[in-house]
Amino acid sequence: MLSSNALNKVGRSVYFKYIRPLKLDKASKPNSLSTKDQIPVSSSSQPESSATEQRLKLLELEEELAARTLAEDMMIHDVRNPLSSIISIADMLKAGTTNEDDKLWLDRILALGHRALNILKTTAGYAQMERGEHEPEVRRFDLLRCLGTVLDKLSQLKDNRSLTIVHRLDGRPIAEDTCWVEGDRFFLEQLFHNLITNAMEASPPGSSVLIDVHPGQPLRVNIHNRGVIPAALRDKIFDKLSSYQSSRGGGLGAYIAKLVAEQHRGSVRFTTAESEGTTFTVELPIAAAS
Repeated sequence: MLSSNALNKVGRSVYFKYIRPLKLDKASKPNSLSTKDQIPVSSSSQPESSATEQRLKLLELEEELAARTLAEDMMIHDVRNPLSSIISIADMLKAGTTNEDDKLWLDRILALGHRALNILKTTAGYAQMERGEHEPEVRRFDLLRCLGTVLDKLSQLKDNRSLTIVHRLDGRPIAEDTCWVEGDRFFLEQLFHNLITNAMEASPPGSSVLIDVHPGQPLRVNIHNRGVIPAALRDKIFDKLSSYQSSRGGGLGAYIAKLVAEQHRGSVRFTTAESEGTTFTVELPIAAAS
């Protein structure tokens, strides 16, 4: 917060939070104001003037961020309410009909409605994470089942690219195994959805994607594909505005995965080489007792 003795350059308005702007009078003395309030400033204090300008810029950024946050919250609130109503109406119509064709269309409406609600939830959550305001909804769940849900959602992409998915636990095929963890299931599912989608999109058609879960503290998940990240883009892969196109397995997916991992005090890293392909490794200190 700025103190009341902060000044800007002559002839420019000086803005204070919750205080009206003051304006310097060009015709008056350099250190005088056009109002009755006089604020003594040493004209020879160049470092102090520079620090004041920096504080003013910081205040402007804070106010801009606050305005954006309010706009985002209002938008999400205003969209969520009608979406929830559409879902409720579709549920009631489905319960009241015996026509199978009607049920099929209502199921599609429900699926799209829930997908739209999830988009709103993820948008709000990612914005909160970036501001350091997100509170994870931590609960105990089976990570292997969570990954199975992700793979079910991506089955069409897998079939379109004729891919084989190899899902392992400590290097061996998964049978009736479980891997219990404690974390925010919703956002961890988004993390793995993004990275597995990227791996599938970057894989040569007809190749395989390997997902290997290694229990322990920290828990480690390797996601491997035969594609290679171009050398010029490797340093930018986790950037929010990376130019790595989604058709090559990039976009915002890696940035969001890193954001969610760090929210759980974990990390995401990768290796890539022509001879080995690409492996993304997620480490999370979220293992729970079986």
